[in-house]
Amino acid sequence: MLSTYGGRRTGKKARRRKKREMSPEAREKKNQRQRDKRKRWQAENRCVHCGTPLEDYVKPGTTSCARHYFEKAANKHLGDGRLGYLMAKKFKEQNRLCVYMGIKLVLGDNFSVDHKVPLSRGGKRNDIDNLQFVTKRVNTLKGNSTHEEFLAMCCRVAMYAGHKLHASDHRWTTVG
Repeated sequence: MLSTYGGRRTGKKARRRKKREMSPEAREKKNQRQRDKRKRWQAENRCVHCGTPLEDYVKPGTTSCARHYFEKAANKHLGDGRLGYLMAKKFKEQNRLCVYMGIKLVLGDNFSVDHKVPLSRGGKRNDIDNLQFVTKRVNTLKGNSTHEEFLAMCCRVAMYAGHKLHASDHRWTTVG
């Protein structure tokens, strides 16, 4: 949309022209103000993109709020950053816990996106139902196994090790 105000052009093209016409010193000064603002927001545990305070499930010192974190993750895993709200909804439905271990997930710390059916095994890239949230360590251990294969492997490991937790003293002992 183009309009005039006081004989000057306003709108996208005019703003672009103004940006190009900016002197290098003025542009550097503007960029420095933006960098300073982002540093200040990060020191105050605020999102460097929008300035909102970080949620309790976002690691302090992280640069993005949950909205921007999920937009970036959706862009990577679903091919469209605008679908970040779907990932945030799924994260909330999962109670912000790892699917396999029940550990509280913290964005920017131990949070990782996992494909139930890995992309290398025919899983769909743009399918929200193929995603689940796990800890980074679990995702590394899972590798390119499917959800069912990984659960079966965990069961075999537990059965072979033959360990159980004594309720009285909370120590691991071998079943004999």
